[in-house]
Amino acid sequence: MVNKIVLKMVLLSILIVLLSISNPLFAQSTFDIIPAVKIASSPNPVGSGARAQGMGSAFIGVADDATAASWNPGGLMQLETPECSIVYDYNYQDYHDDGTNNFEKINYLSAAYPFRIFNKNMIVSLNYQRLYDFYMPTLGFSQNYNFIYPDGKRFIFSQDIKYQQSGSLRAFAPAYAIQITPRFSVGATFNIWTDDLAWDNGWNVSQEQKGSGIFRGNPVVTSLNIKEEYEDMEAFNSNIGFLWDITNLITIGGVFKTPYKADFKHTYETRSSQIFPFLSPGYWSFNQLKYKEDFEMEFPMSCGLGMALRFSDNLTVGLDAYWTKWGQFLSSSKNRVKLEQFPPSWPPEPIAQPSGKKVSPIDGRTSDQGRNVHSTIQSHIGMEYLFILEKTIIPLRLGVFYDPEPSHKDPDDFWGVSAGSGLMFYNRIIIDFAYIFRTGKDVKKDVAGFDMDIDQHKFMLSVIYHF
Repeated sequence: MVNKIVLKMVLLSILIVLLSISNPLFAQSTFDIIPAVKIASSPNPVGSGARAQGMGSAFIGVADDATAASWNPGGLMQLETPECSIVYDYNYQDYHDDGTNNFEKINYLSAAYPFRIFNKNMIVSLNYQRLYDFYMPTLGFSQNYNFIYPDGKRFIFSQDIKYQQSGSLRAFAPAYAIQITPRFSVGATFNIWTDDLAWDNGWNVSQEQKGSGIFRGNPVVTSLNIKEEYEDMEAFNSNIGFLWDITNLITIGGVFKTPYKADFKHTYETRSSQIFPFLSPGYWSFNQLKYKEDFEMEFPMSCGLGMALRFSDNLTVGLDAYWTKWGQFLSSSKNRVKLEQFPPSWPPEPIAQPSGKKVSPIDGRTSDQGRNVHSTIQSHIGMEYLFILEKTIIPLRLGVFYDPEPSHKDPDDFWGVSAGSGLMFYNRIIIDFAYIFRTGKDVKKDVAGFDMDIDQHKFMLSVIYHF
């Protein structure tokens, strides 16, 4: 999952199809599609919560509030009383010369209940998380062609392209944790990705191309409109974590997020036209094609290790590293069915069926085309200092992080900083807020076809209520 996904279970996101047909002048009724995921949020797997992200997302070894199920479910055992939480975020994206965009949604919901059975402390929680976002500004760019055919005729062509997308991927995630010893606990979160609950999982893509030029000595004007929809996601995976209080100063946490396959329904519709206005008696053509297919996406495994250093009751420092194997991020098409075609052909001409090859959604390459998407390693460091007052506690949180995104060969470099604070009321209600800034320079060439400078701003608000 852009920015650009897997993921845009981001993570992306998390995030979609790149330019699906080459120049519309050469569009045919049979073709194959090379998908590439564009995720607006980072495709790297992360958790939620204003407190955690205010600390630069260095939270695997801390994980001591209701958002722990998204970071390290082993940390849920630190919750001593029932609690619930809600997290809201606002995102603003600046693609510099290519456009801006903003969106806001609920990011996380949870309810946790600790209990004791067989002389063991346990906890269960129910969680909802939005992991990958596909909301992007309208991207506009141009492509130019200029070459000579063997017979000496010249081909000169330029086209303007506009690209839009929206959508998100969300999971319902029950979680469970158990305390093995007073200093060691383990837990698991079970992510259920489905459209059968109160939300839709998927994304929409629209693309418009307009071109003009000289084709073998004749002026030509072309247009191409593409609409795509990915919906009806079905998938399951789990996050398995542990938390170990080695000493009163040092806590170590780890999490493993299992790989999984996600099934989608993909609908693709294209309309194209070519006009040669000066040919006698004139020539034009119009083509329309729509089909639906089953689409499968394989999301990669990832794992993280974190350390929390509690220097005092006031000061905690977190250090995290996260590894994601993006070479396992693959997609494939199957069971393609034509819904309509114009002009019709007789006998009916079936569209080309999928080749069965698995494609990297990151760069659109198959294994025999030199697919070479390297793994990424994220690093995070953050701190939380508590000003303990007579009737309340006011935290100060700061963080920095390196959050590279997958790309062909070398990953795209993204860096970020964060800051946050909060308030506690009546020893029951905790309100946290955070600002996260993430930036990348000369990135996204594999997906967009050209380098972009991207700045992302996120404002996050969390409310936790202790019963």
